[in-house]
Amino acid sequence: AHLRLLGNTETLLERANRFAVLPVLPELEPKAVDIGVDLGLWKQGNIDGLIELLNALGCGAVKIGIPMAGALDSQEKVEYFQDLSALLRVLAANRIDATGVVLAPRRPGGSEVHGSTRELVESGETWRGLLSPVLAHFGALLPTWQLGAEASELRGAARWRAPDIERIRTHLRKFITLPRLAVPQRLTDVTPLPDDVVSVWIPDDLPTRALPRQLEFLVDNDPSAFWLQLSPRRPTGLSRAQCIDDLARRVVLAKALQPGRVFLPAPFQAAQPSGQAAWEPTEDFLVLRTLFRYLAGKRPVGAMTPMPETLAVLFDRGDASCMVIWTWQDTPCEEPAEVYLGSQARAIDLWGRSVPLEVVENRTRIPVGPSPLIVENLDVPLALLQASYRISPTYVQVHDPEPRPVVTFRNPYNARLSGEVRLTPPGNWLVEPTVCPFLLEPGEVFAESLMLTFPPLQISKAHKLDVWLSLHAPERTELHFPESLTVGLYDIGLDASLHWEGDDLIVQQSIQNLSDRTVNFTAFCDAPGHARQERFFSNVAPGEASIQTYVFPNSRELAGAQLPMGIQEIGGERSLNQFAEVPR
Repeated sequence: AHLRLLGNTETLLERANRFAVLPVLPELEPKAVDIGVDLGLWKQGNIDGLIELLNALGCGAVKIGIPMAGALDSQEKVEYFQDLSALLRVLAANRIDATGVVLAPRRPGGSEVHGSTRELVESGETWRGLLSPVLAHFGALLPTWQLGAEASELRGAARWRAPDIERIRTHLRKFITLPRLAVPQRLTDVTPLPDDVVSVWIPDDLPTRALPRQLEFLVDNDPSAFWLQLSPRRPTGLSRAQCIDDLARRVVLAKALQPGRVFLPAPFQAAQPSGQAAWEPTEDFLVLRTLFRYLAGKRPVGAMTPMPETLAVLFDRGDASCMVIWTWQDTPCEEPAEVYLGSQARAIDLWGRSVPLEVVENRTRIPVGPSPLIVENLDVPLALLQASYRISPTYVQVHDPEPRPVVTFRNPYNARLSGEVRLTPPGNWLVEPTVCPFLLEPGEVFAESLMLTFPPLQISKAHKLDVWLSLHAPERTELHFPESLTVGLYDIGLDASLHWEGDDLIVQQSIQNLSDRTVNFTAFCDAPGHARQERFFSNVAPGEASIQTYVFPNSRELAGAQLPMGIQEIGGERSLNQFAEVPR
């Protein structure tokens, strides 16, 4: 909303306000504390407006920066502390858990802090006199304190030392019976602290796709002892829409690894001053509101990749569940993802807008794009059954059946799961068994290895294998998983390239030896209407590649044809056949 007051052609007054029109989303009662916002240094403002934004966001936890002000020797300090005390009491009344972030003193007469808390503590004992009045005023209201803001504490290579942490803890106990400390650490230098929470800063230059790998320490330790402080990616080279999509992915991936809490910068800012500063939402507000409402209080229960370059993460709370799905590509997928989610699934985008879904043969068809889509009202056990299903390996050798492909899935129901697996192999293939009955207790895993028998001449390509899971109990339904099994050789790479030189067709056949010993192969290439040509790959050493060339003169009639080619190991069992298409 914009207001401009003109006197003739002169602008006398101009004001602007940003409003968020809130879509109807599920309520969060009680609020969960596993996702929160960082308010930064408290600069005072309209408390009722701030609480209204936090409640609308569905936020159950906040960080508030509190500078070490020292003695309350000025009216400005007294008013600042009174205002902050009022805020903390209102937060408690609204069941929003607050963590005080101890900041270095503010600049004289300014609203910003300077230096870091760690540097101040390391420099001597001045910090005690600066911190004591703060603790005396807020110790009863804030049992949890963080030792400085990540951005200021983690400059350079320095980090909080254990003796300095203990000095602060001892001082806190004079004001708080059982103080809880959160200690900032870098993502590249995480060390668990047995008595404290570690607040890990996720820098804005970390690619989102690398986040799970960088957060592997959560898997090896108690994840509840770690908080994550997310920094949204900078818009360098990205559009605003791409930045928002990327922020949503970061939130989902961080939440999927179950840290104690995930914090983000508050998605609102101080509006133009009018008395006591008002607040207005930023562009991130609606998106984070959607994510908070659907992810807060839920735990990750599974993940799947229904299509290449896609990711779907499932969350559940017992009384509510959802799945968040997106593609890592820059453009939407050409085909929808097909997932077994039951008949009641409903989808919304990050802005809270409904997205239509289609159900075909029990599979929910989901349009997948770079922007995460949220699907709710899931049949969670059915979705988890699909998430746990896999067949591996999908790369098979004709001369050696080992390792055999194994079909596996887990019973995600809270009851016994019964039914049968049926397999339909590619034409002329034999598979044993073709029908596998199963009876699984809750959490039990089904695993069946497959014996494959191939016809004499088998082409190196992907072959279709249909797998059907017919469930008899605790519900009757059928799941279909179309699979591809690729025939090839594990340690020999085979490739072909074809091109024209005038009317002569040039075929180059190459092998790469990925094994640990020297190999020898005979090779051939057949062209309709031309004599069969044969070659030798002799003494190809480990790690080396070799190329053989076939020339078919005056062969324009072969354009678009499929040429049979192959190799056969000399003195061995390994062989591989393929078709190569002649360019037009």
